[in-house]
Amino acid sequence: MQHEHLGRHILQYCATMNQEPSPRKSSNKIFAQQFRYMTCFNLISNYMSWKRGEGKPPTLKALQETVSASPRHVADLIAALRDSNHVTAQRQATDRRSIYLIPSPKLLLEVARSPLSFLKISEGMRPADRSLADLLVGNSDLLALWIARSIEEFKKLDIVFRPFPNVVQFSTRDAGYLILTAVIGSYYSKIHEDEPWQGGLAPENLAGRFGVSRQHVRNLFSEARENGVFAVSSGQLSEISPALVDEFETWSVGQMAHYRLLAEEMRDLAGTETISAHP
Repeated sequence: MQHEHLGRHILQYCATMNQEPSPRKSSNKIFAQQFRYMTCFNLISNYMSWKRGEGKPPTLKALQETVSASPRHVADLIAALRDSNHVTAQRQATDRRSIYLIPSPKLLLEVARSPLSFLKISEGMRPADRSLADLLVGNSDLLALWIARSIEEFKKLDIVFRPFPNVVQFSTRDAGYLILTAVIGSYYSKIHEDEPWQGGLAPENLAGRFGVSRQHVRNLFSEARENGVFAVSSGQLSEISPALVDEFETWSVGQMAHYRLLAEEMRDLAGTETISAHP
């Protein structure tokens, strides 16, 4: 929290989260909302638990039992993930009625996008002997296990969401967290003037970047102003609550610590243990 360049590193994270070429818009429809995102975490965790011989087969029913949402909502999400090739439905030879949900490398990278970005800025602040992010990206089993370990720790104690009400509030809305990173990035770019924020905060810019409607962005901005969180005028950040800045900085440092510790666990595991009990 006391690192002299913390703000600059968070700006780097926000810039990464805002790099949204048009092919990502369809992915945002799936991932840029807390329920859908956390369901994917659970899907990967179920798969890795089974793959390591520690859990039940990764079926739709098993997933529905781990998520606090209606079975229909979970089934609809899985159907969308299958259609977009993020998940493969593997029918079992011994029981043709049994279908396992297999996360694709594409899904792993989508889910790990924010965690990897936090890991990278942590390595910018305190370099590792070798890049932990590169190690994970280069090994899909390690990447999947890293994600699975994250949700395991979250289930033991919610230090991820509970202390951060504004982050949670935005993350429950379509592309809300991404829009929040645009606001935070804009704030830090005013402090670090050598790194100007690209695109501004005009609703049409954010709507086009993240694949939501302009009215949706305006609604989020109106709620933020009414709640005293921040204000946007003419596409520029005009006010921001110091409490929100403190919250996002604490959230960011917590994410860095959480994923860095788990990445170091994966580094120590690599080459010393067979990750898969099932092929």
